Amino acid sequence: MNTENTLRNVAKIKKGYILSITFFIILFVTLFSIIELNSNRQAIFHQLEEYAYSLVNTVILSSSNTVISDREIEALLAQHLIGVARNVKWLDSISNLTNEDLVRISEENDVFRINFFDKNGVRVKSNNFDTTHKNTKSKHSQIKFIEPVLDGTENEIIIGLKESRFEEGFRYAVAVKRSNNREGAIVVNLDAESLLEFRQKTGFGKIIQDIGNSEGIAYIMLQNDSDIIAANKNVNELSKINEDEFLKISFYDTLPKSRLIEFNGEKIFEVVKTFSVTNQKVGLFRIGFSIHQIRELEAEMIQRAVVLSVFLIIASLVVIFLIIKSQNIKLAEELRKYERHSKENEKLIAMGELASGVAHEVRNPLNTISMIGQRIKKNSESDSIDKESLIKMSEVLRSESSRVNGIIEQFLKFARPPKLNIESISSQDFFKDVTGFAEVMTATKNIVLKTDIKQNEIIRIDIEQFKQVMVNLIKNAVEVLDSGGEIKIDFYVKNNKKIISVSDNGKGIDENEIGKIFNLYYTTKDNGTGLGLSIVQQIVSRHNGIIYVESKINQGTKFTIEL
Repeated sequence: MNTENTLRNVAKIKKGYILSITFFIILFVTLFSIIELNSNRQAIFHQLEEYAYSLVNTVILSSSNTVISDREIEALLAQHLIGVARNVKWLDSISNLTNEDLVRISEENDVFRINFFDKNGVRVKSNNFDTTHKNTKSKHSQIKFIEPVLDGTENEIIIGLKESRFEEGFRYAVAVKRSNNREGAIVVNLDAESLLEFRQKTGFGKIIQDIGNSEGIAYIMLQNDSDIIAANKNVNELSKINEDEFLKISFYDTLPKSRLIEFNGEKIFEVVKTFSVTNQKVGLFRIGFSIHQIRELEAEMIQRAVVLSVFLIIASLVVIFLIIKSQNIKLAEELRKYERHSKENEKLIAMGELASGVAHEVRNPLNTISMIGQRIKKNSESDSIDKESLIKMSEVLRSESSRVNGIIEQFLKFARPPKLNIESISSQDFFKDVTGFAEVMTATKNIVLKTDIKQNEIIRIDIEQFKQVMVNLIKNAVEVLDSGGEIKIDFYVKNNKKIISVSDNGKGIDENEIGKIFNLYYTTKDNGTGLGLSIVQQIVSRHNGIIYVESKINQGTKFTIEL
């Protein structure tokens, strides 16, 4: 009865009212599209800003720990060289050492050069008294490095890294004053090639290069108020700190800041934050993020907004004239609009969860690097130096730096999954391969594997990615089962849907955990990454399928995929 009354009322509407309603509908849809477009744009930039802040904080923490570790390693080297120099000084005070003695001492203590200089800075003894250098022009004067020792201002000095006077390469050197009854200086040095190579592989310069080579990063640089300290590419066209008010403010602020700038003719989203080590300001980190993809996304959003606006206007007009025939049209349009907006919001929420998860994962290797730095510092305070331990710690530093980079790459890979390579394959062939690797996985724990492929159907999937789905599900089942447990793989067709299930008779999943198992970075395992089931759900969803789980405590768990 109400429907009939509605139809009668619509039939009585005058043309003028219809035109007025049409005008207001067009105006409303246009304004709504503009507001929605701006809202989505702000949300995207907000997510980019959060990710950028997380990344710059990670880079600063990692770089700070790396610099501290480098300083500790240099301190250990200097301590070793000073110890050798003091020993040579003592031997020099009780006997007249020869060049041959210096050769023996250098070999015993694993140093590159031991040189004696008189009070005028002339070399008088050495473990390598090469006369061929007499006619070779020196790159620099040795006196400027050891002058404080020669003139008695200092008894011992750490020269540090310096270029070799006659040969290629760099040396790490120290100098001590000769014994009281003799004038001059004793200089002991190491070939710094291995130290420089280690810095190149593990230093914050390596971190800058690795992150700078990541997709979406336009540049990354560290600059102080006078020059560029390190950068991943030519960034000379970027402004200096003393020429840019924004950079001046950021340089003296501890919080990260962001802005849009021009770089190489492209709009760049730049994040800056001051970088300090042990309360000493080093410079300002600047990371530029390309917004090319965001611009493409904005263009797509505008296109969708225009199409949606036109569609809604036409749909609204149709509803005005045909509402007496069906109210379902309006409901369907509202439902589709709601679903589109929900998907957009879900994407934004997922990006936030993913960025938060990556930040959590990155803390672990950074904590390891920090602990190694503390351990190196502690070892440096002891009398003995365990070189083997130092090498192991250096390897761990390199490994953890690579791990940080790996986590970032994993983040980018998950955020932009590879394109699906859809192929046709029979269910028998596919599950034959699945059974092959499943038997290997279950054999190690003596687990019973059962398969029930009820029909041989052609399935269209990305074969390799769907194998990854099966590997993850089977691996999870194997990990929760004890010896003698059972895993079953089923395949059948029901209601024109292809059904795949993987079940086990394990401990089951707690009811409070089931709703969280597909969340990014959520895991109940000690060594889990929390990405396995998230990747499974992503792959299934990209195949326009669904996956759900059923589980009972002490009875088992069953994952079901519908395609």
